[in-house]
Amino acid sequence: VLIQATRQAHKEWKEFAMVNLQPNVEPAGRYTVTEACKLLGIHRATLNRATNALFIKCGYRRDNHRRYYTGLEIIKYWRSK
Repeated sequence: VLIQATRQAHKEWKEFAMVNLQPNVEPAGRYTVTEACKLLGIHRATLNRATNALFIKCGYRRDNHRRYYTGLEIIKYWRSK
């Protein structure tokens, strides 16, 4: 029940924070945290919360363990608003 309430609150809040136009990304492309935030029009803390709540999935680079987001995940997250 708490998870459903959290998801609903996040969905309602996200409508005010995100860009209106679908981000122009390559579905198979990889985007850094900064790039994903700019494309979505959200703060990196918001992206971190969405990742921790499993609203968007990230990958980790092998060489430096930094997070990246695929274009497909960015589009799916944007469409979920």
